[in-house]
Amino acid sequence: MDENNLKVIETSDIELGHKLGQGNF
Repeated sequence: MDENNLKVIETSDIELGHKLGQGNF
């Protein structure tokens, strides 16, 4: 996979975590 794609996925996971109130990222 492309590193840029991985960064986008990680960022999305972090944003989802904050939205869910789970800052475990």
